[in-house]
Amino acid sequence: MFFLSKRTARQKYLEQVGRKYGHENVPFSRVYPHFEEVSSVAARGYSSLGKGLYGQPVSDDIVHLLKVYFVKGGRCVLKWGASLSFVPHQWDKELRWHRTLKSSHFDLFELSLDYFHTKHWRENEELVASHTNGAIHLREALTTLWGRVVSGVDEWFASASDIEGVLARAEEQRQRTWTEFRPWPDPEFISMCCLARLGRTDEAYSRLAEYRKQSDPDTKISANLERAIAQAHAHINA
Repeated sequence: MFFLSKRTARQKYLEQVGRKYGHENVPFSRVYPHFEEVSSVAARGYSSLGKGLYGQPVSDDIVHLLKVYFVKGGRCVLKWGASLSFVPHQWDKELRWHRTLKSSHFDLFELSLDYFHTKHWRENEELVASHTNGAIHLREALTTLWGRVVSGVDEWFASASDIEGVLARAEEQRQRTWTEFRPWPDPEFISMCCLARLGRTDEAYSRLAEYRKQSDPDTKISANLERAIAQAHAHINA
């Protein structure tokens, strides 16, 4: 005899949403304008960098980034973090850098559903916005999502407005227990570059030595990582 499993409270909730709002997919390109209106991102000083990515220069070293980030299940979350001009985004074959607003790249970042995650599924549903239930529901969900995270995101940005603050955020990530995936670039490497940029090169190279032992990078990558730390300290053009 076969028994049908009971529907969870979350499944019932999603069914109710579907009955109320329908199941129309909102194209990605139409999600961004809704978010821009809900968050007033332009009035907050952010420039659009394309495809739901927004940036605000803080200094020659740091650009704050905010992005509408699509995940599986027809949902989107918010991604925010810092682009760091002294951290390369490629180092396997050669060092490549991102040192302009237009080329900004997430070096250190968080995702709304991970950063504000709770033990209560209903609260976590407010940390994502579905784009599969039509424009009305999408806008309501984005409004709720933004309301839930805006103060925490602002606090994160305020704390990461200089190199010391970015280092503190990277150190927190470095010590964090990651249940699903560890972010890339590794916060360990972000910490090394921050230490070097602050002139604490001995600490940076000590960290690199430990990193080499644990990850065993090949000779080329290892040499490039050492060059990256040296250039993070000098901040000379590659």
